[in-house]
Order: sequence, then structure tokens, then C-alpha cells
Amino acid sequence: MDPATLSGDRGAAEARYRLLLERAPVGQAIYDLSGRLIEVNAAWADLLGYDQADVLGRRSIEFVHPDDREALTSQVGPLLEGTIPVISGERRLLRRDGTSRWVSSKVT
Repeated sequence: MDPATLSGDRGAAEARYRLLLERAPVGQAIYDLSGRLIEVNAAWADLLGYDQADVLGRRSIEFVHPDDREALTSQVGPLLEGTIPVISGERRLLRRDGTSRWVSSKVT
């Protein structure tokens, strides 16, 4: 395939991905390698009572209940090193109003 065709395919794939993220009925968040939120969908923001723009750039751990942070952070190193493929489990996330919400989550 020529480069022009490939870039068109990539653009279409990115558009499909964006649509899936935006319309997903479950919360989706994208973090950078330091754990800062770079994108969240409306379902994620609504779950925690925030506007999407209000959480971007914040550390994801801020939204994890203090009692659940150690269990989560202890797995980040092995995930980034590739020794585990995913962090999954149930944890509490903190809502804007100070309450917490149990979620089942996967971090890849």
C-alpha cells in the first residue's frame, strides 16, 4: 500500500476509536506513564461527578480511595515492566462530593 492510503486508513481507525471511547457506556480513562489523566470519557466523568475537563492532568491516584491506593500502586511497577499484563480488581473511587463508589477496573 502507498503511504497516502495508509494514512487514510489510520485516520479512519482513529475516528472509529474516538467514537468508541466517547460513546462507551462504561467509564474509560487514558493515563500517561506518570499516572496523569490525559483523557476520560463522559461515562467516567459522570460516575465520579466531574466535568471531563476538570480531571485532565490530575494524577489518577487522587481518585482512588486512600485505603485502596497501596494495593493498586504496588502493581504499577510490574505492569510497566511487563511482568504482569493487567491490573484488575475492585476498588473504591472518590467522587467529587466526597463519597466513594465501588468499581471493577482493569488497567493495561
